[in-house]
Amino acid sequence: TPVPVVLDDPMKAQLTAPFDQIEAAIAGKVLTVEQLVDCIINTEFSEWNDLYLFVMSALRDRSLLFSRMTAAIEQHRRYIAQVIEKIPGGRERLMAFNALPHVWRERILIVEDEAIVAKLLSAICRDLGHVTLAANGAEALARMQEGFFDVVVCDLDMPVMDGIEFFKKASLEDPFLRHRIAFFSGSLGPREKDFFAEENLRFLEKPAGITQIKQAVAEIIAQSTRRVTTLGTTGALRLGCAEAFLLSKIAPAAGAGGISAVEQP
Repeated sequence: TPVPVVLDDPMKAQLTAPFDQIEAAIAGKVLTVEQLVDCIINTEFSEWNDLYLFVMSALRDRSLLFSRMTAAIEQHRRYIAQVIEKIPGGRERLMAFNALPHVWRERILIVEDEAIVAKLLSAICRDLGHVTLAANGAEALARMQEGFFDVVVCDLDMPVMDGIEFFKKASLEDPFLRHRIAFFSGSLGPREKDFFAEENLRFLEKPAGITQIKQAVAEIIAQSTRRVTTLGTTGALRLGCAEAFLLSKIAPAAGAGGISAVEQP
């Protein structure tokens, strides 16, 4: 079957333009603050074209691996935007890119055997992402085999498989789950609290305030954005260093007109 769509010259030019522009500025020995900020933005989002969005949308629905990758890409996009917003004039430069379609909407898995509690948690969290329900740990494992979840809110005492057993089994396949799970239970004895302390896990005791629950879910999403989970520790360190460099080198120079292209961090 002939390929129906090709990467034509105008699209190739769009993808390479940020690199061509920055190379020309470096060749001229002087790189302005505005050029550097614009290059970072354009480079990060140059691939956000119709073909790219179509491919990511198609793949994320067919593979757990690609759904995780798509979530990480969206987290990375949000992280870059947060860094740029801290730079003077950065928010205005991001206006056009903030209007671009998103490749991923946060997904929240609520694991709770009491139907009324599950529905209540769903109502509380629905404005933070798409909510999926599971009645026990075994059902939650099945849901996690079908797709990636940015946040998991999990009860402890449940039939078929309890929360701790679910966490242990799910972590074998997804070691980053510990950063994305919040236990929510009224049965927190010494055994459970010791386990949470040893594993450094987040937990909420029932009853908990609506604001407290929403804040816990929002914090997990925010931390995932900064961590960009699939990159691991090394990747997170690189992103942290990049943010420190941008804020230390660009922001103080915002009113100075430019920085030398040969200046070293």
